Amino acid sequence: LYGNMWKPFDFDTNKKYPIIVSVYPGPQMEGVSRSFSASGSRQQLAQLGFIVIQVGHRGGTPKRSRAYANYGYWTRPGLTIEQASEALTDLVAASAGLGRDDHVLDVGCGYGAGAVKFVQRYAVDHVTGIDVTPVRIASGHDYVAQHGLSSSITLQEGDATNMAFEAASFDKLVSVECAFHFDTRVDFLREAARVLKPGGTLALTDIIPRRGANPDDYLLGERTTHSNVCLDMPVNAYDAEVYAGHLREAGFDLVQIISILEWTRIPFADALQRVADASEGERAEAITRMVTRIRQLVELGEDYVLVVARRAP
Repeated sequence: LYGNMWKPFDFDTNKKYPIIVSVYPGPQMEGVSRSFSASGSRQQLAQLGFIVIQVGHRGGTPKRSRAYANYGYWTRPGLTIEQASEALTDLVAASAGLGRDDHVLDVGCGYGAGAVKFVQRYAVDHVTGIDVTPVRIASGHDYVAQHGLSSSITLQEGDATNMAFEAASFDKLVSVECAFHFDTRVDFLREAARVLKPGGTLALTDIIPRRGANPDDYLLGERTTHSNVCLDMPVNAYDAEVYAGHLREAGFDLVQIISILEWTRIPFADALQRVADASEGERAEAITRMVTRIRQLVELGEDYVLVVARRAP
């Protein structure tokens, strides 16, 4: 298990402090923070005289398989969250044109479910997955082994902005719902162009402000709702037009950025609301608060996009 602890700046080892456990009740991601802010809400609680702790959950979350960690692609009524999550992975794989003999890099591979799907359904030659979360890599090794694919899939800890691979190592690079976290996305795109072979394909899903939205308003909404589920790197707050420019500067061409918001975040919030309606007490209240956050961010100008580009020959 991984965890964090926040103490008052004037912490006194001779005193006793009440403890607050900070939990993240959402069904789609690990709740342990990987960054520190002196003005963050948990540190603010600590400054009031508390010890605030946060403990990881090793992948399992309400109403979702631990294998997938995305908002899903809701193509028809009646999908479960897991089915929609698989559909989003398929969308990215198909957009990348995965096929036989491909060497694929999966950036932000999570627990390895995507990598397993790429080998089983698309018959790629090998998948290398990187993720910054050690517990996901550890669980991913078990998940891959359970499917008998350890020889076809390699999962390892890695930094998307400083990859430990030789240039032109991969035919395809995929990433599901991660790039808005990267510090920075531009650095990731440069690394993606470096490790892809000329003519190779980049396919990913990402969260950005919609065209015409004021990034200041969008980021104000993110801070106001105290949410970790959306754009958490202010330097990445730019729309599709600017995004496309960064892709071209990094060495990509044939750039496509397509909004799929209506089939991702919006129906995910609706599905989450159904979970809340079927729940009771504090759990129902916590899930409803998350639904409210997501809908507020969409109203403030959030977009969810599919990005496809070719590494220029």
